[in-house]
Amino acid sequence: MEKLRNFDEFISHVQENQEIVEFNEMLNEGLNSSILQKMVGNKKGNIGKMFFDVLSRQGIAASEVTNLNLVVVPVADAAKYTKNNPTHILIYYSENEKPNPYAGKNAWRDERSIASDIVLAVVKNKSYQGLEYDRWASKKPGKAQYKMVPDGSSSSIGIDKSRGQYSSNLNTLKKIAEVTDIVYAIDPESVAKSTDKRAARNENRKGATAFVNDKEFKKANQARYESILQDRASKTDIDELVQDAINELSEQIKKGLAKGDIGRYGDIIIGLSPKKREVRMSDASNLMSNILNEFGRYVGAKKDAEKSKATHKTMDNYYVQSAARYAKSVKDYCNKIPTLNYAW
Repeated sequence: MEKLRNFDEFISHVQENQEIVEFNEMLNEGLNSSILQKMVGNKKGNIGKMFFDVLSRQGIAASEVTNLNLVVVPVADAAKYTKNNPTHILIYYSENEKPNPYAGKNAWRDERSIASDIVLAVVKNKSYQGLEYDRWASKKPGKAQYKMVPDGSSSSIGIDKSRGQYSSNLNTLKKIAEVTDIVYAIDPESVAKSTDKRAARNENRKGATAFVNDKEFKKANQARYESILQDRASKTDIDELVQDAINELSEQIKKGLAKGDIGRYGDIIIGLSPKKREVRMSDASNLMSNILNEFGRYVGAKKDAEKSKATHKTMDNYYVQSAARYAKSVKDYCNKIPTLNYAW
């Protein structure tokens, strides 16, 4: 399966009952936060597929969570923070391996020590959060089959929290805090809504495809392009490349309409690709949509890099690398235009 960088695009291609390990390996492609990527990359802690399914169900677009949305809360202040912010989601995290002082007398090795780089607990409104299978959930691709429940006991996200001589006995937030190195808080209101993402994607498709001639095509995509460019201090070579793509595709559509060549499916074609495939107007609109999608991510990564520098006094290399990756995608797509090498 093709790796898709956007979580919302990716989830629509994945059945909920697929292997969690396979999902987590590919999920890194859909996250805009290097911190969350690190969490997902560790197979311990159950912070992968199911957790992000639940975030989506709660209206949080997991793909839009960046490092800037993850507020670092001092461990000593975490209990007070969650009391004052009951809707925020807190992630208790272990950065270093350490012994578990509360482990039962006959506890297993995994319960006697706290591993490094694992999620210990997810907390909301002073309660551990767990995940349980939702028998009433839709079985359609892209729909969450798990629901978040407080005090999840055996289904709790993170490490074991049961009590007894064979268990970790980390059953209270006070105990968890003692073995936690850092706490991250996510304010749902600071992250784009998953419903907004779906509406935006529908609007983007509409803007790219709802046209009958080159003028409408150019007008719709020019408007989206200028919307992405809002609040930019200066243009880059990538900006100019996208503008050229709009102009060139519009011209190709104009020439195709003027020639009036009819394809084998009865619609007007723009021309033939290097492999002699018919290039239709829908192919041009799909290519332009892909270019603008990647361009939007590129602009977003550049903005996040600047925000990170202003906040942390240093440029986050993650955003710099992301911007470079998106810029390359834009260039690769644009390189298809001159030769009509974009037939579906």
